Amino acid sequence: MFKWLKKLFSPPPLSSQVFTIKIKCRKCGEIISVRIRPREEANPEFGPQDDIIKYELWKDVLGEKCPNLMRLHIEFKPNWEILSQDVEGGEIIKE
Repeated sequence: MFKWLKKLFSPPPLSSQVFTIKIKCRKCGEIISVRIRPREEANPEFGPQDDIIKYELWKDVLGEKCPNLMRLHIEFKPNWEILSQDVEGGEIIKE
């Protein structure tokens, strides 16, 4: 019954603790590095049997050059692999 609680407090894989995503503003072209801490910032989504089916992270991003507010959305699997990522008002730069 409390498997989700055990998963929530178990130590994360090292690769999922912190990473950076670069976002480019669609209005001015400014490139912003966004630091992501999934374990602290993502919210769990529970299934019908109280198991975690995914994590969602929403983060507002504002550059220094223009007032265009961008919104980053990332979905993670229960093992912290990225399911999807999208940015409203910008685009993710692949490295």
